[in-house]
Amino acid sequence: MKNNHIINLNSTIMKTKYFFYAVLAVGALASCTSNDFVGEQSPIATNEDVGISFNGGSQAMTRSTSDDVTKLNGQFVVYGVKSGATAGQDMQTVFDHYYVWNKTAGSANNTTNKYGWEYIGKKWNADGDPTYGAAGIKLNMDQTIKYWDLSAADYRFVAGSPAANFTFHTDETSKLVTGATVTGIDAHMSANPVTDADNVPISGTVGLNHGAVYVATPLVLKPTDIVNTTTGESQAVKFDFTGQQALVRVGIYETIPGYSVSSIKFYGHHGPGQGWAQAPTTYNNIILNSLTDAHYFVGGKGMTAHLTYDWTGATPTYSFHYDLESLEGEHKSNRWYGGSFYHGVPCTSSETTVLANLYGTDKDMAQASGYFPVMPTASGADASALVIKCDYTLTSTDGSGETIEITGATAAIPPAFAQWEVNHAYTYLFKISDKTAGSSGVLYPIQFDAAVVDGASNRDGFITTISVPSITSYQFKSPYTKYDGQGNFQETGIKYIADSDIYVTVQDNNSGDLKNLTAMSNHDSPVTGNIQVYKLGANEVTESDLQIQRPSTNMIPTNIPTEAWNLHGKSFAAGKYMVFRPMESGYFAIEYVQDGTTNPKTYAYKVIKVEAE
Repeated sequence: MKNNHIINLNSTIMKTKYFFYAVLAVGALASCTSNDFVGEQSPIATNEDVGISFNGGSQAMTRSTSDDVTKLNGQFVVYGVKSGATAGQDMQTVFDHYYVWNKTAGSANNTTNKYGWEYIGKKWNADGDPTYGAAGIKLNMDQTIKYWDLSAADYRFVAGSPAANFTFHTDETSKLVTGATVTGIDAHMSANPVTDADNVPISGTVGLNHGAVYVATPLVLKPTDIVNTTTGESQAVKFDFTGQQALVRVGIYETIPGYSVSSIKFYGHHGPGQGWAQAPTTYNNIILNSLTDAHYFVGGKGMTAHLTYDWTGATPTYSFHYDLESLEGEHKSNRWYGGSFYHGVPCTSSETTVLANLYGTDKDMAQASGYFPVMPTASGADASALVIKCDYTLTSTDGSGETIEITGATAAIPPAFAQWEVNHAYTYLFKISDKTAGSSGVLYPIQFDAAVVDGASNRDGFITTISVPSITSYQFKSPYTKYDGQGNFQETGIKYIADSDIYVTVQDNNSGDLKNLTAMSNHDSPVTGNIQVYKLGANEVTESDLQIQRPSTNMIPTNIPTEAWNLHGKSFAAGKYMVFRPMESGYFAIEYVQDGTTNPKTYAYKVIKVEAE
């Protein structure tokens, strides 16, 4: 029997890694490795006709959740062409928008689905022709088996998911795929609360499509590299898919001993020069604000994007951009809404609670996880600090009924970590504690202690103490969490380890810019911009304590590098960050001289707890 060689196609999704931020944090940088593929890796030698088959898996953008909003949903679409005897010439179409789906459970492996994917089927019509796979694929045409042409110089493949959202375009003369139109894309931005007759949010109601759009890296393959003509084996064509959207969620919890937090009311910023105003409390949405760009956020329903492929280099590439000029239901604003916090009672750090007490509720939110699908800073604006501002009430839990009103509590996400990027998932968790201040002067209660995206082996932790200015510290692989993702939020934080470098930046709260830092040469005559670190005693000292009694001894060595610090694609210029290494466990205080010209001089402080590994 003649050996025909069936093309095997294999897909995987780019995986993500995560950041913690304690004041807030952003995360999830994408990576892809050769061992990420799911399914059988070795092609099966056979004397039968070896047909084109598909292999792959559908992995979530964030491995810490089982939410389906980021998966391929068991289907994608392929367009493939082959060259003649010379690469790039005399091209013929092989796959013209072929839909691919996971094979039916329990069906036998064969030459077309031995890697778990199938594409052979009949065109669907209303007379009862079947749908295919768990996604219920309806074919637009009869799809037939395909074989490798060993005389072709090369094959060129592109793919995308969801299958029905992609229309590929080819050059009429060369038949080469030049791009694609991608439709039906949704991105959240504005408030979309859903409530019952008593204004209580209703869960389970979805306003936007939560299916993310994935694009595969284009491939150029020589059939002689795929097919072993001696054994009859054919390898899989392996696609690497990358999500073209991002996910964002915002949560709030409190840890103030002896008090409960209620009646949280959020502010919105109305653009450069227009100032703050307390948002209507009917639905009380959590609001992230950009102070520098009135159109920093862009979102809408049923949006369109365009793919462009470049085949000229040694490795083919693609670009993906949204059609912002013709968005259906377009929205532009400097405010982004993170869910209705209607009851205004955040969960505590030790209680088991429903997601609504942590993330709020919105009809555009994935109810199982709290995530919103968002456009990756599609306005094209430069990265801007994101600010949250709110009032709330502290009520004593000892039965006395004592209350303290906190007004204007404010914190900012540094610009370097506030730009939502493709295939990233971001979680901002705002912790209300007794360590920093609102404008009442009675307590210093708001500290943002940890935006968490957990579940990867490579995690990073940032803690920002909300002072004026804000001080952020970072140590590689530092975060930990005890939130199980199923509604049980116990504790979240970041652990700093002795004998490992800690990086520090200081941010201007108004402009969002990082401050220039200088070493302190004279403790008794500090100048503006000086930064220093002190080893404190065994007992915890708060930033408020240090404002009363400035530390004067146990200064430890610090370094302000003369080269840039690059972290996961974020660059911090020389002179904008400081490094120190605590050699033992205990508490350490970072001191920044806010103004060395006044009398008395003004300081900002941040206290770090360091533990033995």
